[in-house]
Amino acid sequence: MNSSLCLLFPRHPSRGGFLAVTIFAAVSMMAVRGASADSLSMNLSSTASPARSDAIMIAQAEAARPDARAMVQLMNQIDGLNRELNKLRGKIEELNNSILNAEKRQRDMYLDLDTRLRRIESSNTEILSDIKQTSGALSSLQTRIETLEQTAATRPVPPSVTSTSPDDRETNLAVLRGYEVAMTKYRAGEYQGAIAAFQRIAQQYPQHPLAANARYWTGDSYYQLRAYRNAIDTQKELIAEYPNSAKAADAMLNMGSAFIGLEDASAARDTWEKLIATYPDSRAAKNAQERLKRLP
Repeated sequence: MNSSLCLLFPRHPSRGGFLAVTIFAAVSMMAVRGASADSLSMNLSSTASPARSDAIMIAQAEAARPDARAMVQLMNQIDGLNRELNKLRGKIEELNNSILNAEKRQRDMYLDLDTRLRRIESSNTEILSDIKQTSGALSSLQTRIETLEQTAATRPVPPSVTSTSPDDRETNLAVLRGYEVAMTKYRAGEYQGAIAAFQRIAQQYPQHPLAANARYWTGDSYYQLRAYRNAIDTQKELIAEYPNSAKAADAMLNMGSAFIGLEDASAARDTWEKLIATYPDSRAAKNAQERLKRLP
């Protein structure tokens, strides 16, 4: 008997098991009561009159009503619990779907971000390669320009700008020494010192062949310091004072780059287009054409 009860009534029943036990108990009670009522009815029917038998039947029906009502209430409670269980299951399914969708969106975002990063890394590698190549070419070109300028500076000054007088020879030597000092500072990155040295030459010896060069390197030194407005003004002065100088075209090229530094692409475009029109055969004009292609 005890083992049977253990099977019917486990120590730790689940919700479903608890409902089953409750129903079983209610049915058992009703069965016991029904059996007792039937026995009593049979005993009374054998000894009572017909009128008394009717009274007994009525009493039995009234006694069974509370049991029936309790059974109905129990069934209603079971239905309610089933409905709540179904609602919980529906919410669980919704949560599972939300989790799956979130995981899918996260994977998609990760893949998209990874793809973008790979593209950026690839483009950066190409840009760095181009920068290295351009830097190498610029360094080589800069060296050639400085060599040509030094060669030109060491040549005898034409008779149109100098004479055989000792004072003129000393003046020419002073310009050459000052120019060499200024170029040395420029190559070392001492741009403020280079500016001062170049300005002395341009101001003290404006008719000397190296005066236009000194003006140009003054403007370029400002450009290296990112003083773009000063660089533009200096190169404009060079073009106005020495329009036929070989450095005039280079000055316009440098002006365009300074406008780019000021984020004025329109002015840079106008300057380089004017350079190409004014000095079409110059090396600076070819460089300006290449730079125009890179403008937005």
